[in-house]
Amino acid sequence: MSTIPQSNYFGRRPVAKRPTRVGIRWSRRVVPASHGHNACGWIPIARKRLTLPYESHLENRVISFLARRQGLVVIQTQPFTLRCVVEGRAVVYTPDVLVVFDPVPRALRWLGFGRWTVVEVKPAAIAIAESESIEFRLALVNRVLGLPAICMTERELEVSSRRARS
Repeated sequence: MSTIPQSNYFGRRPVAKRPTRVGIRWSRRVVPASHGHNACGWIPIARKRLTLPYESHLENRVISFLARRQGLVVIQTQPFTLRCVVEGRAVVYTPDVLVVFDPVPRALRWLGFGRWTVVEVKPAAIAIAESESIEFRLALVNRVLGLPAICMTERELEVSSRRARS
């Protein structure tokens, strides 16, 4: 039986070779309109007086959870697109969320959050099925940008919510 790799270990496995031809485009990707199978929309972030696009109910819940944490400085969805070549293979990756905290809340530190953290949001079933691909992309972000990069599923969201309340 497959299990989800611990999300605080995502991004720790090194990329086999150093990426070449690295390019980053900030805030380039636009969240596409939903055509029935996804729940896209905008979520208001009251403390920051902004609205952020989301691509799924789970992403909406994660953004809302992160936005309510003390110490939030910045939260941005689809923050950048990373393009590079690794071992002759072109890689294009746009993470779901970038957050900056000062200080990092205790309820998030145990997941591997740092001051600046890249977050990929996936349902648990997809995180299991695509764990190798997710780990590769998060390790790449860590290697190229030096930022912690983690995957949050509904499981991490539930446990983090309980820890935040205690």
